[in-house]
Amino acid sequence: MPNGEQTIRRVRVLAASLHAQQTVFSVRVLPGQTTTLIGLEWRRGAPTLTLTAPDGTVYTLAHPGAGNSVFQASSATQPHGAVPLGAGYVGGVALALPKPQPGLWHVIIGNLHGGEGYRFAAYGTPPTPTLAVTAPAAR
Repeated sequence: MPNGEQTIRRVRVLAASLHAQQTVFSVRVLPGQTTTLIGLEWRRGAPTLTLTAPDGTVYTLAHPGAGNSVFQASSATQPHGAVPLGAGYVGGVALALPKPQPGLWHVIIGNLHGGEGYRFAAYGTPPTPTLAVTAPAAR
């Protein structure tokens, strides 16, 4: 793509289950997928974001893992050029994973007490398709 542009696609959330204080989502990362962003915004409260990789490694905002990045935003920082929040949201966090492990990831939204009004999203750069020519075209 020109000028280093990348195609970002929304990662399909495979399942979600609600527990008393948390919701767990499952997200599949394809082999070769890069630049994966998993984020959370909320209207009330202070939900937490925890990721568990296919090999069991746990990533949090306090321990994002080598090479990964944390983004945080609040309604208080909005006028100062922070990462923008959706309308009506008061806080947001995201973990950016430039080289995520392929496989099934578990995303835990914790510290839920009801009424947080949160929104979860996962985006990723799909693997580059490959094309192999195995024989010349018949004429």
